[in-house]
Amino acid sequence: MKCPKINRALFPLKIVLFCWYGASSSLIPYMTIHMKELGITVEETAIIYTFLPVTQLVCTPLAGMIADKLGRYKDVLMISVLSSVAFATAILFVPPAPNPRMEHPDINLHCGPVTLPHVAVEKCWGGPCDVFHTDRANPMRLLGCSIFCPGILDSEYLHANELCNHSQGYCFINDDLRYPLSENNFTLQMKLQDPYPERSTCQYLVSGVTPILENGSYPEDLLKSMCPISVNRASNNCTIKCNFEQLPDDDNGTYPHINRCVRTIGNRVLTFWLYFFLRILFNIFASICLTLLDATALAMVGAHGGQYGRQRFWAILAQAVFSPVTGFLVDLLSEHRGYMDYSPAFHFYNVLAVCTAIAVWMLSVDVPPPAEDVIKNFKKILKVPPVIALMIVVFWLGGMWGFVESFLFWYLMDLGSPNFLLGLTLTTGAIVGLPFLHESDWFVRKAGQVNLLLLALLFYFIRFFGYSYIHNPWWCIPFEAMEAFTYHLMWVAAATYGAELAPAGLLATIQGCVGGFHYGVGRGSGSFAGGTMMSQFGARLAFRVMGIASGAMLIIYGVIYYAWIRKTESNYRKKAAAMEIEMNARNAVANNMGDAGNCTSHESPILVANHADIHLSNNSTHHKTEEAKRNSVEKGCETNDIKS
Repeated sequence: MKCPKINRALFPLKIVLFCWYGASSSLIPYMTIHMKELGITVEETAIIYTFLPVTQLVCTPLAGMIADKLGRYKDVLMISVLSSVAFATAILFVPPAPNPRMEHPDINLHCGPVTLPHVAVEKCWGGPCDVFHTDRANPMRLLGCSIFCPGILDSEYLHANELCNHSQGYCFINDDLRYPLSENNFTLQMKLQDPYPERSTCQYLVSGVTPILENGSYPEDLLKSMCPISVNRASNNCTIKCNFEQLPDDDNGTYPHINRCVRTIGNRVLTFWLYFFLRILFNIFASICLTLLDATALAMVGAHGGQYGRQRFWAILAQAVFSPVTGFLVDLLSEHRGYMDYSPAFHFYNVLAVCTAIAVWMLSVDVPPPAEDVIKNFKKILKVPPVIALMIVVFWLGGMWGFVESFLFWYLMDLGSPNFLLGLTLTTGAIVGLPFLHESDWFVRKAGQVNLLLLALLFYFIRFFGYSYIHNPWWCIPFEAMEAFTYHLMWVAAATYGAELAPAGLLATIQGCVGGFHYGVGRGSGSFAGGTMMSQFGARLAFRVMGIASGAMLIIYGVIYYAWIRKTESNYRKKAAAMEIEMNARNAVANNMGDAGNCTSHESPILVANHADIHLSNNSTHHKTEEAKRNSVEKGCETNDIKS
């Protein structure tokens, strides 16, 4: 018995998928809570997530068209990876948005030799000047003052405790030695006249002042002078500016009016728009990477005789490894620094993405020759019923996935879930999905891509109804294990099915559409619809409605496919295969491939196409035909390589 050998041609592809999906799982799950840490509000987050699917839907197929038109997947992929690194680094340096604080407006008393004593109130609420009562005195507390007396005293702003001490000179109300401010906690009451508004302040002339005594009482007579506050070292020619705090005017803690100022330190507008544009650009290039990696993997699997699911195995393994490691480092660094620091997630992403670019440079990608008219052929392919049905189903599955990805954690937290259980749900889905991915080729051969898509809809139906009936959050684990069917096998089926339906030269374009409908507009629509239902009717009913939607699509797609599309697809496959054989034959003649019969080193284009069909087909009759072709060829060309 000979030892099996690793398919060396696909080894760099495994490195690329492992590094890229490791990079994505290190950063993308933490970007929402990083936005919260930056001070971006829930409403602003909703705006950003509304635009992300739109840009992905538009730009991802466009990048696929460019790659198909140029026939240079590697170049477009490398540029996209490095661009995503640049924008991820820029996001890390977005300044945090200031947290708005609701505060009372600034209240300042002005006195001077040529100025009548008056109170200026900061007008920051946009309404009328109605901060104080004018029919009775208003309680206030002195916070501090700045005093300028020519040749005697020139002080910057000093707090009341510092200002009203022996070294600076005691403070009194209305220059009356009977009422030192320090003995009544710097409190007093001012009688104010009707205000007159200015552009940024409301001005109140002071009619008089009354001290608040220790027992809470105050004299009935108003004390009148040039200034309600005096410092015994200051003379009448001094200019005084004092800051006051408004006090409640009754025992219930109420104020005359509820005017408040929203104060921010920094620029919220800059933070939001800067993050918005950088996140949009990052998402565009990251989405292009996902699409072109699928197209590259499918092209290499078809050329070198591997299995697509076994390549995805390394992607999911990276997600299971790097996401919890990154979370642990974020918690560790945040505990050390005393605040949440998500920089390890960005650093992990940058390092692994650069490794991805290096590994992409090492790839040997054999892609179909560029199509003569990509846009024209793309319009034609969108009129084919199997392609239309695939896009609709992928959109529907993307809606289911977007809803559960966006709101499952929210639902589990409402059920009292601990935080580590949330991370365990991701690990469960990844670990259970690994053996299914490793043997995904067997599932595709036995069940077919369409049946796997129908199976994904069935398991979504079961998952959603199961979630809606649990009361202990730990019961989510069995339903999370179903992600092996609802996501891992589903995506293998969707990607390989799209590759089969793609004409020569349109592989990346079709993969871009499949990815855009699932991860873009599908995910966004599911999040929006599910979130709306959760807010209106509650989480349990929302899960049941989404489950019913999944079951309805299961029935509709199954009936339509087996009643009509299946026959249409068979005719379409025959025409596409004939066109591809004819095009490959022309290329073979044009390139003078005299050594096309050498099985050990140079396979003919027809043989390459046969290998791709063998590993990507879901039609049983098609399989038998292609298996016979492969057996006839392999009689003269034995190999002991394991195609993995």
